[in-house]
Amino acid sequence: MNGQDVKALRDRLGMTQMEFAVALGVDTGSVSKWERGAPISRLAERVLRELATGYTFAAREAAEDAD
Repeated sequence: MNGQDVKALRDRLGMTQMEFAVALGVDTGSVSKWERGAPISRLAERVLRELATGYTFAAREAAEDAD
């Protein structure tokens, strides 16, 4: 996961950097740094991937419910 992925996920969730940071339990500086390409810790990357997977699942489920 890179900075563009982090920003794309945050944007899909409709969150500000501050809201995203609070949800992840990090400071806003970390989110900003990640989005600019700073290395992401393994733990943070794992949480971000799980969040992205959950978002994808929820979006699919909502689309199926709409049909």
